[in-house]
Amino acid sequence: MPEKVWTTDTTLDEAQVREFAESLGIPPLIARLLLQRGFTTGDSARDFMRPQVGDLSDPFEYSGMDIAVKRIGEAIERNERIMISGDYDVDGVTATALLKEALVNCDAIVTTYIPDRFQDGYGLSTRSIEHAREIGAQLIVTVDCGTNDVAPITLAKSHGIDCIVCDHHYPDPPFPPAVVILNPKITDSSAPFIDFSAVGVAFKLAQALYEKLRGARECADSLLDLVAVGTVADIVPLRGENRLLVSRGLERLNASPRPGIAALLESAGFQSPKQVGTAQILFTIAPRINAAGRMVHAAPAVELMTTTEIDVARKLAAQLEDTNKQRRATEETIMEEAEADLFAHLKPETDRAIVLAGDGWHEGVIGIVASRLMNKYHRPVVMIAIRNGMGRGSSRSVHAFNLIEALTACDDHLERYGGHPMAAGLTINRDQIPEFRNKFLAVADQQLADAKMQPTVPIDSWTRFDEIDNRMVKLLKMFEPFGPCNPRPIFASENVQVVGSPQIVGTNHLKFKARQAGQIFDAIGFGMGDVLSRLPIPPDTMKMAYHIDENTWNGRTTTQLQVKDIQEGSTT
Repeated sequence: MPEKVWTTDTTLDEAQVREFAESLGIPPLIARLLLQRGFTTGDSARDFMRPQVGDLSDPFEYSGMDIAVKRIGEAIERNERIMISGDYDVDGVTATALLKEALVNCDAIVTTYIPDRFQDGYGLSTRSIEHAREIGAQLIVTVDCGTNDVAPITLAKSHGIDCIVCDHHYPDPPFPPAVVILNPKITDSSAPFIDFSAVGVAFKLAQALYEKLRGARECADSLLDLVAVGTVADIVPLRGENRLLVSRGLERLNASPRPGIAALLESAGFQSPKQVGTAQILFTIAPRINAAGRMVHAAPAVELMTTTEIDVARKLAAQLEDTNKQRRATEETIMEEAEADLFAHLKPETDRAIVLAGDGWHEGVIGIVASRLMNKYHRPVVMIAIRNGMGRGSSRSVHAFNLIEALTACDDHLERYGGHPMAAGLTINRDQIPEFRNKFLAVADQQLADAKMQPTVPIDSWTRFDEIDNRMVKLLKMFEPFGPCNPRPIFASENVQVVGSPQIVGTNHLKFKARQAGQIFDAIGFGMGDVLSRLPIPPDTMKMAYHIDENTWNGRTTTQLQVKDIQEGSTT
């Protein structure tokens, strides 16, 4: 793994930091974090640290919302069957579950359709339209898909089935002939907030439906736990309304989790009194929901999120737990095979991207392996699973490399592709893979300079241990929930000594006590067991980058430093 480069923001004027800190009555370190995030006034800082319920936008400020509510209201009045067609990832599952619950509460006749990853592929498909015809649906509402599904929606229209698109993906015109497209990225550039995940867009629709059909928009608040799970899992910007939705959703999830989420946490061995936050969603809840769509089918995950019976929830959660274990085993096998191929062909000094293909690789798992390889080698990665002469690929990228632009440059070799700058999918004929690999590597060579190939640790602030007190920890908690565009702050300290005997705990986690400026803290580096040999022997010191965290054990909560990296020596 390449050595990490520590970077520090040097653009802030320290006099400005001190003045801002004094005006708000907060420590300079907290003031610096606020300024780095763009909060330069007292009002904006207070709004960020104490978001209010009233900050939620009016759902009818979004283009087409009145049309969508009117058509759904007509369907309910006429007793028409509504089919919700979602996606098989966490965002799609939670959006489908949310909209189903909202429509049922509005007395609609509702059924759901989740595509089969292996037979339908992504998005609205011909099979889904045929299913709608078979069950007599007169209205389809898509969630987390539909924006670019021109052919299926045209087919539905030819059969007299209306479609409402509820999506958040970037468009690739022409647009489909839907009754209305609820996608803020297309129609609402001037709206209060546009960076929702699909479950966020579905929530705004639910708010609007409850206001018009039940007379109380606030009834939708019972759905916020689903919004939190889907929003965090989809890695959308955690700022503005997304941050408020996730914050309120986590409060509901911790106070009174729905049976499906409670059972999922229970089956994963999650013990109270721990609190569920964004990390628990990302590493405990989301992988188990995703496993269903990756390995078999996501329908049980939707059922789990909507059931009101705890016994049913426990059976479904156990099913997902088993599926997730299968996913992990398959992932490890593919990871081993991919790294063997990588070591045989990668030229680290020249290759600025990784393109791997394998017969029999599970296409539902290759995206996870691509992410692991990207994080480990800090290069864009394309993983292609080949079956019956066709390859289905999943790609992940570093921030300096736009996947969509790169795949567009290679589109002569692709059947189809789509996604986001950081994560995308593709379909390719087997015989085109060598030429695609050569072209993709050439594009990466042009766009990625040597300096961008090294992973970075962005240091928010250099800190002394004696600055870390209970008040600072309390103020840092007000920055939560953390995520894209609001990352967990990384601090750094120099002249840090190791106290006592470090040890490896759990699955290769490094645990030790760290001392600096006369203060000692527990420190843990998750997955950093290999760093043990690099820890200095006192009186030698090191520089340490870390998050400031809390650890609760046997009812006692203490401050703990979560290590991100260490370097030799000091800065002085």
